[in-house]
Amino acid sequence: MDQGVAAIAGAVVGALATGGTALVAARSSFRVQKSQARRAAYHELLLALRDLYGPARRCLLESLARTEGEYAALSDEALVALRDEVNGLILPVSRACVAIELEGPDALVEIAKEAADDAKYHAHAALSMAWSADAGREVTEAEKRNAQDAYGRTVTSTNRFSEHARRQL
Repeated sequence: MDQGVAAIAGAVVGALATGGTALVAARSSFRVQKSQARRAAYHELLLALRDLYGPARRCLLESLARTEGEYAALSDEALVALRDEVNGLILPVSRACVAIELEGPDALVEIAKEAADDAKYHAHAALSMAWSADAGREVTEAEKRNAQDAYGRTVTSTNRFSEHARRQL
């Protein structure tokens, strides 16, 4: 009888140890997968932001030069192509932000939304300046200052997101 009880107790202990080990391994695997998904989402947004604000900045500077009657570095066709490029780079920023909303955490989602909103605002300000330059419409000093400030906010909020994302990983 003692051997039978010992055998059953050994089997129970072995089963519990195996189950516990499997549970720990599964939780560890889940954490790794979650971390990889977050890293990919953060990376995607940072790339989308950086892809957008370079062309948006060039578009803004070229448009400001044109509205002030200064030398235009780009031909009209090149400015149209640049505007189209900026316009096409806005959607990837929005999509990347959605990926971060899904992956979290909530504190970083708000920072990501701020960075995405600032970048999209900067892009729209640059496009607005380009359209004003094309139409020959005079741009007010407040509009110019607002467009320039949008770029600064974009860089600041992108850097803030990058710092917080690194801390999350």
